Amino acid sequence: MMKKTTLIIAFGLFIGSNLMAQTNLNFENWSGNEPNGWTSSNSLTTANGGAQTVSQVTTSPGQGNSSVRMVTGNCPDCPNFSIFGPFGGFTTPLPNPMGGGIQLGSMMAPGIPYSQKPISVDFRYKSNPQGNDAGGFQVELTRWNAALGETETVGE
Repeated sequence: MMKKTTLIIAFGLFIGSNLMAQTNLNFENWSGNEPNGWTSSNSLTTANGGAQTVSQVTTSPGQGNSSVRMVTGNCPDCPNFSIFGPFGGFTTPLPNPMGGGIQLGSMMAPGIPYSQKPISVDFRYKSNPQGNDAGGFQVELTRWNAALGETETVGE
């Protein structure tokens, strides 16, 4: 039997009203099964009949009118996953079943530009892990190092 982890997250990142309006940090805006401005694990897990691992919750959300729900689900393509996509190469298998996940921005352009110094990151979550299931949250601040021509992490 598949173990399920339900993780409902409602982020309240209070770093400026302009930032909130532009990036959907509170998960109020959705297009189908995807929160606007976020990339989810659905594109990987739902291929070939797998489970939807990220969905919208409007009944008893953590904050506002909507939250995101992440669950563990069947992922038929995960064992054959390759970071090179259709271009082949070696496989980099992912677990099956796979837990739901979201990332701000896209895989090619993660995150959002932010030029101020954040004071805090606030969020709410509900969790019901079972067995060996676990949940996590990560924030990473980076900046562009022109001298080295690369992004460097300045805070996690």
